[in-house]
Amino acid sequence: MHTGSMRRRAPVEVLLAGTAVGALLLGVLVYLLDRDWTSALFLSAFSAHQPEQSAVFGPAGEWLPSLLHACAFSMLIMAALWPWPRSRAWVCLGWFSIAAVLEVTYGQLDPRDLVATAGGCLLAYALTIIPRKST
Repeated sequence: MHTGSMRRRAPVEVLLAGTAVGALLLGVLVYLLDRDWTSALFLSAFSAHQPEQSAVFGPAGEWLPSLLHACAFSMLIMAALWPWPRSRAWVCLGWFSIAAVLEVTYGQLDPRDLVATAGGCLLAYALTIIPRKST
């Protein structure tokens, strides 16, 4: 049953959200295949059952989750704020700031993670330029 009071999501917003979910799933795959499960909060309870680690993602497996996480969450927020295009840069700057504070707070400050996070935010911004121009 469809009610007129609910706003139907535009295809661009759905595409952004779907791309973000795909990025998050790829990040989970990096942790499942290449990382020590004790290093991830969502996997640490299962670390006793971790199969032998592979190097599917090679050296990129060290920084790729930071890039994907920043890109995905920036895109999810931008999808929610799609009617307000001027918010995109603020979303990216805000997400980078949150990630930087979390890095410092947890005492795991790695410059490569910060660079990857900035890259993920910039990638999200760049990916939203194309749909914005076509709408």
